[in-house]
Amino acid sequence: VAYYETLQQEIATAFRAEYLAADGTVGSGSQTSYLIALFAGLVPEELVPAAVEKLVANIHANGDRIAIGFLGVRHICPVLSAHGQHELAVKLATSTVFPSWGYSITNGATTIWERWDGWTREDGFQVPNMNSFNHYAYGSVGEWMFEWLGGIAPDPEQVGWRHFLLRPTPTSRLTHCAVDYASIRGRIASRWEANGASTNYRF
Repeated sequence: VAYYETLQQEIATAFRAEYLAADGTVGSGSQTSYLIALFAGLVPEELVPAAVEKLVANIHANGDRIAIGFLGVRHICPVLSAHGQHELAVKLATSTVFPSWGYSITNGATTIWERWDGWTREDGFQVPNMNSFNHYAYGSVGEWMFEWLGGIAPDPEQVGWRHFLLRPTPTSRLTHCAVDYASIRGRIASRWEANGASTNYRF
């Protein structure tokens, strides 16, 4: 534990010296730059609000659209939700504007594509040597759906789902959510439904 804690501190120090500006700008200022740094705890606590603000500004400047690939996609929704931007995370996850998960779905996708532009209305299919239509990476958003929308999360202090957390985060953009997880210790179900000013929750 001591070895890895020291290593993490050394990595964070080196990263900050090379890639973090005093105003909270990270690296090139890309969405992925902020996402990885925030997820990995490489931004000091006092600069986290500024970094989150710049990440959100980047997303807004891009027309409230994602500008990420394999490295950033795992983190965009969890990082936004964890830093007070849950509604924006849901907006990105439910968008049907290119590039987005919804764009694929509205154009006939039944599995996760390898590329956002695997097929587009304007250009048709991408190059065949790197254009799988059944590829996991962008599907990592499913983890966020279970943990944040549905609220099913493993307790980080326990192993093998011995203890878990139920903490759904409803959103004004959805009327209901239902998730089921087949854990090693049995099925876990979590459901909520918005009803006017109240939300009904069942687990």
